[in-house]
Amino acid sequence: MEQIKQLDNKQLLDLLETNNEQVDLHVLNDDISNFLRFYNIVPGENQIEKRILHRLYKKWSKEPMNQAGFTLNLKDRLPMSNNNIYINLTRINVDKLVLEKLAKQKKVIPTTSVKQKKKFESFLSKFEISDGDYWFKAVDLFKLMKTFLNTKLRQKTFNDLLKLYIKQHDVLEEELCFKLNDSVVKHLMEYNESQKAKKKTKSTKQT
Repeated sequence: MEQIKQLDNKQLLDLLETNNEQVDLHVLNDDISNFLRFYNIVPGENQIEKRILHRLYKKWSKEPMNQAGFTLNLKDRLPMSNNNIYINLTRINVDKLVLEKLAKQKKVIPTTSVKQKKKFESFLSKFEISDGDYWFKAVDLFKLMKTFLNTKLRQKTFNDLLKLYIKQHDVLEEELCFKLNDSVVKHLMEYNESQKAKKKTKSTKQT
């Protein structure tokens, strides 16, 4: 593997002023180079997930890039496979407990924007969804949401968002369920009745 070049200021200026030579982006990307040097991260045989190393980088850098950019900049510096990077863990200047903590760190739910959050909260308000004593299937709540919001939100993201607002949720009979107030019942009944009416109308038209 090619060594990362170390250039002084004059050499960098000369490199930037050269029009006929391709600039080595890895040389100029001080953020990644400094990160690797700071923690003494070098190639090795120990396997570590890309996401864990990226989380360490995000805590260190003042202006961190996303994981895709981070991985791209490491491609020619460290050996890697689909999800892992291979480094020397005996030389890295990070306590193992820190790496374990980063590995257990939950992924941040992408609430994408204030606008989307307000839309989701308007759905909760519209159907009076709040903590309660009755279990409801997530798939049914998702269907209810689709009748109110014109959104490309997927079931999994919907579930993750709902977990932020509802305290109790569990997998019951292989179905993710949320413990909500009983006012949700009437809304689900109205939804089911409207679906039955639509099916009946469709069936009548076909005959």
